[in-house]
Amino acid sequence: MNWQHLLVLFTIFYPITVAATATWKTSFNGRKGAAEFWSCDSAMTSSYVYDFVPGFSPGKYAAYYDTMCQYPPSTGSLLLCVQKVTGHDVNQMEKTFKYFSENCEEYTGFVAPWTFYRDQYLNATEYEISSSSIKNVSLPVYYPALPNMTNAMAIYEAYKPFYKNLDGATSYGSGLLVYFGVVMLLATIGNFAKRTGLAQKFSNPLINWFRSYVTLPAMLPKGKHARPWGGWKVFTAQMPDRWDTLVCFIFTILHVVFWAIPYNADPSHAVLWDSYAKELQRYLADRTGIIAFAEVPLLVLFAGRNNILTFITVNLKIFIGLVVLSPLCLLVCYGSSPSMSSETIGMKLSFTHTLSWL
Repeated sequence: MNWQHLLVLFTIFYPITVAATATWKTSFNGRKGAAEFWSCDSAMTSSYVYDFVPGFSPGKYAAYYDTMCQYPPSTGSLLLCVQKVTGHDVNQMEKTFKYFSENCEEYTGFVAPWTFYRDQYLNATEYEISSSSIKNVSLPVYYPALPNMTNAMAIYEAYKPFYKNLDGATSYGSGLLVYFGVVMLLATIGNFAKRTGLAQKFSNPLINWFRSYVTLPAMLPKGKHARPWGGWKVFTAQMPDRWDTLVCFIFTILHVVFWAIPYNADPSHAVLWDSYAKELQRYLADRTGIIAFAEVPLLVLFAGRNNILTFITVNLKIFIGLVVLSPLCLLVCYGSSPSMSSETIGMKLSFTHTLSWL
């Protein structure tokens, strides 16, 4: 095998690897206990202070997270709050332990298995003190105690639709990729049938009707699929045929439907957002942004002029033109999206809610 063969194999399989990797990096944070974790973290940090002196950790935000991850009174208070928020749900508590472990490792470099946080929780239930016994909240707290649960529940109710929207957008982006994969499979089968002569062996009224009215004619009745350039024909010379038009139309409708699914924004979520308009703007930005990034692999797969995938599917490049619409929405919506109210929640929200695709 010479270097030309290796180059061809690399050209074929590298884009496929890129596409697959982008999907594997997607994370459903809402199902992992993120809303419970951040709600209680926010309530705890706004309720109590601790005199824990963080050690040196390599994480970028270790100065903030070291206390939460390594100081038992702080860790225990947060987990006691999670217990209340989840309604003593054992399965959700275990998910939160694991989410706690992942975030501490990411932001501080403090590595501990999720069972460490389970043990911290059990320890907190043994040494918990009543929040009413803390007379001066401006002084350091040395025992685990429940934070202001009214505040915690309000934040939790605001976080739930936020993560639901993120997880939903990931599912919608995956759905569009599945749709594209089905279309590509059908196109490949059709192209193979034409090249091998199998298409001519299938002939019945239904198939003939499908060919006459769907796969072969021009986009418009009495139109022309291809014509010489010149004059006003420059706008119609490369119009797609009816099959391409139908595929693109369904693809567009799917986008519209996914973008229009309710966002569950509510004015009562002001604890996280400066206004209802900014909350809705952020949800729209997140959804369009994630869907746009989900479609980036399609641009990579069909970027080449003499692409192997274009060869086996005849021509799906007209389809890729619509994929560009989502990145445009990303630039407009996500670029102008607001951040959460750092005054209410704390500094962490400026960096913790990045897209899991990136």
